[in-house]
Amino acid sequence: MKKKIKHLKDVDVAIGIAIMLVVYGHLLFNVKDLDWFVNSRKLIYKFHMPLFMFFSGFLMSYTYKPVNNIQEYLIFIKKKIKKFLPPYVLFSLIFLTFDYLFYGLSITELKDTVISIFVYPSEGSAGFLWYVYVLLEFYIVFPLIMMVAKKQFLPLLIFTILLQFIDIPKLLGLYFFAFYFLFIVLGIMATKHLELYYKYLSKFGLIFVALFVVILIMSAVDYVQFPKTVMGLASIPAIHYISIKLANYKWSNKLVYIGQHSFYIYLMNTLIMGALFLFFTKVLKINNLELISPVLMVAGTYIPILIYRKIIRKIPILNRIIL
Repeated sequence: MKKKIKHLKDVDVAIGIAIMLVVYGHLLFNVKDLDWFVNSRKLIYKFHMPLFMFFSGFLMSYTYKPVNNIQEYLIFIKKKIKKFLPPYVLFSLIFLTFDYLFYGLSITELKDTVISIFVYPSEGSAGFLWYVYVLLEFYIVFPLIMMVAKKQFLPLLIFTILLQFIDIPKLLGLYFFAFYFLFIVLGIMATKHLELYYKYLSKFGLIFVALFVVILIMSAVDYVQFPKTVMGLASIPAIHYISIKLANYKWSNKLVYIGQHSFYIYLMNTLIMGALFLFFTKVLKINNLELISPVLMVAGTYIPILIYRKIIRKIPILNRIIL
């Protein structure tokens, strides 16, 4: 019998925090006059995706059933393509339609955007969905990594560090693949040395948190501008340690719930918040962004979950597209 893996509540909490940071980063539109938001979003964008990628690699490895031959590999790839490609294409086309109807696109822009969906995932109407595109690429190479690296991940880690200094094109999401490969590998390595990883988190957690807070403050006041790689690396043990502590409280189940639905939140949060933003500003004529932003944040987090659980799961064709 296959050994049942232990559920790590703290990881769900951490992913819940990470996806809420993503939603916050997608908040509001046309906010050049809102300095506090622009500055806070700029700060969050320096670490929230490295953090998200670390836990993607962590779960990728922690839940992995070893692939032992070509046939099993092809079955594995087929399942991942079925999970990630249909929703990626569907929501990319939905965002393209949204832009066409509300903002207007020329035929040339429309054609270029359609091409970008498959060739340049970070560009076009749904550029933020590059994560789904690149995550599929990571899943495609992941079994190969596990077979080649086995337990010797240090050479691979060195390789991913070197990739940080190489100019990689955005074609097929390769730039993002190369940059975030480091964080995927660190997530994998954490699961391969799970007891040691948690031991160091427990022992030095407060130091990690303090260091991250200092880095955030220094970046916020423009004293030092740390590279995204450094910010991302600093955020991982700090956020995970905080998540371990939060997991002891019953109310953290809300973060667990959000974390377990992070894929659906990622797919739909911008669409939900964009539609509501237009409704508030164009229909209701409410232009107080400080007033509507909390509503957008809550809606962008919970409405995608509601749509998935109450609509998508109950419509067979949608349930096949969005697993």
